[in-house]
Parts: sequence; C-alpha cells; structure tokens
Amino acid sequence: MSLIPMVEKESLLPNSLSQPTRKSTGPLKTSLYVLLALICTGTALYSVQPHFFCVGHAGTASADICPQPGALVPSKNGALWKGLVEETYNSQEFHDRAVNWLGGAVRVPTESFDRMLPVGEDPRWEVFGPFHDYLLTAFPLIHTTLELTKVNTYGLVYVWKGSDETQKPLLLAAHQDVVPVNPETVDVWTHPPYSGYFDGERIWGRGSWDDKSGLIGIMTTIETLLENDFKPTRSVVLAFGFDEEASGLHGASAIGKYLLEAYGENAFAMLVDEGGAYHRVYTTKQPNDV
Repeated sequence: MSLIPMVEKESLLPNSLSQPTRKSTGPLKTSLYVLLALICTGTALYSVQPHFFCVGHAGTASADICPQPGALVPSKNGALWKGLVEETYNSQEFHDRAVNWLGGAVRVPTESFDRMLPVGEDPRWEVFGPFHDYLLTAFPLIHTTLELTKVNTYGLVYVWKGSDETQKPLLLAAHQDVVPVNPETVDVWTHPPYSGYFDGERIWGRGSWDDKSGLIGIMTTIETLLENDFKPTRSVVLAFGFDEEASGLHGASAIGKYLLEAYGENAFAMLVDEGGAYHRVYTTKQPNDV
C-alpha cells in the first residue's frame, strides 16, 4: 500500500487560484508509526526514523553535517509493533478505514473565526458539537476506555491511564478547527472544501492537512491499539483545542489551565503537537559560519 498523501487548501482561495497543490509524504501514516512507537515503548521514549532541519553549505553531504541515528523499534511490545506496522497498516482494509476516518472528519465543517465571542455567547462555536458526535461514532473503543473531559465545552482532553503511575504521561495534541472558507470561492475549488473527497491518492478539503490529519492520526493509532488489547505502561493524555486558527484564546488557553491544575508544572515526559514538514536546507556559508 502506498502512503496516503493529503491536500490542505492553505488560503481562503482554492489552490487553482493561489498556490500550487502540495503533496505530503503521508502525514497520517507517518504519524501512526511515530505515535505507535511512543506509546508502545513503555518506560523509554523513542523516535522513529528521525529527521532534523539541517543547514550546511552546498555540496556538503547532509549526513556529514547532521548525522542521523537509525530507526528504533520498541524492544517492549515488539511483536505488536511488527504486527501493526507490517500487516495491519499495510493492508487494504486499513487503508480504506483510514481514508474513511479522515474523510469523515473533513466532512464535518469546524471553522473558527477571529474575534469570536466566548463560548455560550457566539453560536458559531456550535459546529464542534457534530464533530464530537462524529468522533464518538468513529472511535467507539476510545470512548469506552479513555476518560474524556470537555474543557470550555468544546476542548477535548482524553486520558488513557497507564499501569505505572510513577512515569510522567505522554501528551499528544492537535486541533479540531479549520480556517474558514470564503463562500465566494466554493464553486471554483477542484473539489468542494468539505467533501473529504478521495481521488485514489489524496483526500481533499479543509482539515485534511491542518490539522485533522494529526487528530485523526492520534485517534486511529489508539483505536487500533485498543483493538489489539494493548495497555500502556505510561499514561497518555490527548488534548484537542478548537480555535488554534484564531490564536487559541478560548480552546488551547483553557486546556492549558486545566492541564496545569490537573497535573502541575513539568508533569509530562514529552509533548507531541502539530509541526511542519522536514527539509534539507543548504547555504553558501561554510559550516563554521552558520
């Protein structure tokens, strides 16, 4: 099975009128491997096929500038890792499930806007209710196993309790909201912005890249682990805000305060959140001048 690249319309205009279509290197599937490794390792935290932003001078091999460690496979739960990575995640059945999970999430519009009134005063927040309903239906094991707290109504904090409370939890974060679509441009989009259309290679629509791919990647990893009766050693906390595109004033801010009150300072072993792509960058400067 090939990776599943996804397309996100970055501006208020469709790609045909703004920037060329971007192709990912499979952010959903890559996130599954990384999250699976983090959760399955138990007492240690590893990275999978790590790549770093690398700056050197033209003609210098990147491996000489920023040597990369090899991929690490969890020594604990290695059989589960192998089964999921080599069999489940590479099956056509899982491919179809992943497409349906992300496409379904894209089909629920969750736009956030600048200068929105507080939750309860601005009816535009209510679009997140149907998205919560979708997650409940799509990921039943998560909702019967993990503890869910809704922060400021629409912020989601899930807790997957581990067997060893002495270990700091892992915090996985993403956001539910997407950039608004200019109604005047809808008819010139290649595919409707909330179609979740799968063309055989890419999933189209708002959120397919930023950041429902991250949120659904997290949920997919945990749902498949639960299907395999996995129980984590280290607790795993999920935090999903609802207004990142509008600076997080009502979502991330409230979740941050909640987590601080619930866990205290320096409480998490690692935070994994939305990030950019990986690049190799070269400059005409000598390495010792960079």
